[in-house]
Amino acid sequence: MSTYYYWYAITPDLPFPLNGDQSSDSLTLERIGYWNLSAIVSKIADSHRDPSPQSVAEHHRIVARLLNASNYRVLPLRFGTILTPDRILSLLESRHDEWTRLLQDIEGSVEMSLKVLWVPPKFDVPSRPLQSAYFTQRLQAMQQQKTLGIASREKIAAIETRLEGLYLKRLMATPRHPDLLIEANYLMPEPRAQAFKQAVRTLMEEMSDYRWLCTGPWPPYHFVS
Repeated sequence: MSTYYYWYAITPDLPFPLNGDQSSDSLTLERIGYWNLSAIVSKIADSHRDPSPQSVAEHHRIVARLLNASNYRVLPLRFGTILTPDRILSLLESRHDEWTRLLQDIEGSVEMSLKVLWVPPKFDVPSRPLQSAYFTQRLQAMQQQKTLGIASREKIAAIETRLEGLYLKRLMATPRHPDLLIEANYLMPEPRAQAFKQAVRTLMEEMSDYRWLCTGPWPPYHFVS
């Protein structure tokens, strides 16, 4: 019968406490090491874990604790990574150089998340005399979309200018809805997280007609592959 481990993160193979301050955790964390890397895992009964809100919250809580315990040197894995120990060792060996470089790139860093919602402005687009009402409507829609795109880019640029210098990398998602102006994740040195929050608070006061959601610091989920 195979032994399965739930895989939380990859860290440098350095001594730091795994199981201190567990609060209500009923599991025991272990290390599976290869050279200068450690896979932080816990034994699990089978090869599946139900993605319940409790399980997902436990995963993120443990990864966040590892982030602090390792002095911000952790590659977090996504929820539900369950493998045998032989497979974990094989991955540590085959991707050793890649993961070592990635740990160096994100060392000391955390992730902040920002969403900004707005009410898109309405623009009056003058109609042009065309034979078809359908083509007139299409032309007006295209012109309005172009004007709206220019307006949104200007607003995004104004916000991003205020955040420049606080982060190392940024991942900007394509808005999924016209009301969503910004959906982005930022990688930054941990000491800058408070300054980033303060910059967002200032923007919230100045642009109070927008809705803001700034969360973190988080482990750098979006900046590891």
